[in-house]
Amino acid sequence: MSETELGFSRPETSSGSCHWRSTETLVALGGGRSVSAEQFRRLKNVLFAADNAAARVVVVTSPVPGDGKTFVAANLALSLAGTPSTRVLLVDADLRRPTIDRLLLPRPRAGLVQVVEGREPVNSVLVRPEGSVLDILPSGAPVDDPLRILSAPGCKDLFQALQARYDRIIIDTSPIGPFTDADVLGGMSDGILMVVRAHATPKAMYRAALEHIHSTRVLGTVLNAATKSVLDTESYYGSYYRGYDTTPSPEPPTDNSR
Repeated sequence: MSETELGFSRPETSSGSCHWRSTETLVALGGGRSVSAEQFRRLKNVLFAADNAAARVVVVTSPVPGDGKTFVAANLALSLAGTPSTRVLLVDADLRRPTIDRLLLPRPRAGLVQVVEGREPVNSVLVRPEGSVLDILPSGAPVDDPLRILSAPGCKDLFQALQARYDRIIIDTSPIGPFTDADVLGGMSDGILMVVRAHATPKAMYRAALEHIHSTRVLGTVLNAATKSVLDTESYYGSYYRGYDTTPSPEPPTDNSR
């Protein structure tokens, strides 16, 4: 599909008007000064340092549902958008259980699915919450066969075209334990960021999730909802983790590069 067919012939602005439904979990919104917001700034700096500096498209996934991948994806995108002159796009590619869409009011009725199917131009479905500099590509309605959409040539064409408009693209997708969606999207990205939840994600599921990734590399892992005692115990998820401190806030992120 050409850029014109995808709907890039219009001016490069997001057309949708919306608000955040709730900002309770958006700790990085507006460059917040909380400890949690600072953790996301540290995550941003660690994630895109050294070998990962050139990574522009990052897929965020987790071994199982409930690990906090959407929380991490949304706040990482907000933190990146706070960098001057950096154009950032957050994509809701969890076509099985869209969650980013639920953060928006009104909830978008069209998005990634409709663009890939050729039913909507991308400029007509992009939204930017008021007071934000972050653009969002919603998922659209859930579909029975997400892999049909994600594996379609139009999906690859779309992400290639989006890279010409944005400096960083953060993609939230389904958990990689039960589904292969993240690995499919990984082939269109520069790497995968894994999210696990302290005292919740089974170690076996974490190891299996890493083994399910074949299309790209793992950029790092975020240990979500960690406490100092967990981080002091290096064997919690094996030597994959190195000491990063934690925060007392709900669902705080802790990052360690691979």
